[in-house]
Amino acid sequence: MSEPLPVTVEMVLNMTRDGKKAHEARVPVYDHAYDVYRATQKADSGKQKWESTMRVPYGLQTIDTTLVNIVGDVPRSEIRPRRPQDAATAPLMQRLLDYHVDEDHLDESWPLFVWQALVYPLSVAKVHWLYKESERVGRDFIPNPADPHVPIPLERPERLVLRDGPTFEPWNIYDAWWEPMARDVDSAAYFVLRSWESPDDIRKKTKSEQNPFGQYDEQAVAELLKSSPKGAGNQLSSLERYKQGTGDKRKGRYEVLEVWQDEALVVVADERVVLRAIPNPFWHGRKPVVAAQTRIDGFELMGIGETELLDDLQQTLWSIEQAAMDNLHMTVHRGFTYRETGVFDVSKLTVKPRFMWPVQDHDDIRPVDMPQLGSDVYRQMDT
Repeated sequence: MSEPLPVTVEMVLNMTRDGKKAHEARVPVYDHAYDVYRATQKADSGKQKWESTMRVPYGLQTIDTTLVNIVGDVPRSEIRPRRPQDAATAPLMQRLLDYHVDEDHLDESWPLFVWQALVYPLSVAKVHWLYKESERVGRDFIPNPADPHVPIPLERPERLVLRDGPTFEPWNIYDAWWEPMARDVDSAAYFVLRSWESPDDIRKKTKSEQNPFGQYDEQAVAELLKSSPKGAGNQLSSLERYKQGTGDKRKGRYEVLEVWQDEALVVVADERVVLRAIPNPFWHGRKPVVAAQTRIDGFELMGIGETELLDDLQQTLWSIEQAAMDNLHMTVHRGFTYRETGVFDVSKLTVKPRFMWPVQDHDDIRPVDMPQLGSDVYRQMDT
């Protein structure tokens, strides 16, 4: 078992401060990317009520179509032996990887990772070893002195291992940040993964005699639980502001930061307690993090999301469609000019089927013909 490292909360926060500031500066970029995807930008408040505010979510249609084309069947790896002597074990390795892919339900988590890469400038996932337990009621039977043929059942709690294997866990881009100078995960001095855990989650991960596979230090957990979690406050993403009922999902939860380095892992809760500080638990000695983008942007870890390409195209299509709809309204619901001396009560001039207007002269009222939009406008929409 790895010995704890002499790490303080202040040391961790000082090391990751620049990365946190850079992350906070990127959050508006993430918000705008989702607004483009869902067409949730606020309409122009200067428009009149009759003017069209129609905004077809072309970004959503394009991203979803691309996602379907990328994510098809269950992802499978192909094992190719490097040496002739490895040919016999390659099929066994293939079966082993296929087994873990099925056990981890990779066909469910993989689309989320790809979707995030299409919408945002970067997608992040944690690839780690997942050990998950549960409790169930077991039974033992003891002899029945009254009837030897009917033993007496005794119920007892027993642990059941639900998962013990590798897992691919997509991570919310709003809850990940890294060293600003990093060009990729390997070159980053640190990579932070944030999660929000309830007091019960914290207790279940506490190492004790009853839970030898726990991760968190028992004394640190006791210190943490003395105070209520501070929660997230108003830290809501554009998605959470758009969807009802998601604004308070972090209420009553502790902010837990996993600070990964190639040589160490430090877990800090609510920026005041170190729950775990150990050498890197993985044999490969690297951060268990993958980050990918659909389009690179120089030497930055952050790439260019598809929504950035769609933003201006979508705005242009909206402008054309709204102008066309306004012109249609003006053409179908035409305005009229009337002679003030010929019409005494304008409120009685109602436009409806089979309408009849009493006038002294048919020239007293005339419709105004609005100019039609040219066919080139509609061809522009098709392109």
